[in-house]
Amino acid sequence: MAISFLSGSAKDKKILHKVVIDNKNYPYYAVARIYADTGTAVGVSVVKDSDSLENTFSIRQMLAAGKIRFVKVSDTDGNVFRLICSGDNLSTAMGNLKKKKIDGKNINTVWLPGRVTFN
Repeated sequence: MAISFLSGSAKDKKILHKVVIDNKNYPYYAVARIYADTGTAVGVSVVKDSDSLENTFSIRQMLAAGKIRFVKVSDTDGNVFRLICSGDNLSTAMGNLKKKKIDGKNINTVWLPGRVTFN
C-alpha cells in the first residue's frame, strides 16, 4: 500500500498563467486553485488562446525593479500562501484580498513579507 503524501499524487500541477505588468502579459506557471478567486485582485489570470505573451519573465528582475511584489495571505485554518502581485494592483490588492477566498476558504490575514532590522 502506497502512502499518498510520499507518492506525490495529491500534488497540484501548475498551469500557464499571465501576470499583467504595464499592460503587457508575462508568462507565469502557477497552481490554478490558488489564483482562482484571488487572481483578479493581484493581476494574475489563466492564459487564453487570444493572449499574446512576452518572451521572458524574470521574477528576480521584476522584484528588483518594483514591478511585482509577493503578498502573503493566511486562511481561517492558518494555512499560509505566497501570491505574486503586480505593482499596479498592490494598493488595491491589500484591501480586496480580505474579501476573497483561497483554496475554498476565507482569507483571514494579508501582509507584505519583509525583514525588519533594528539599529
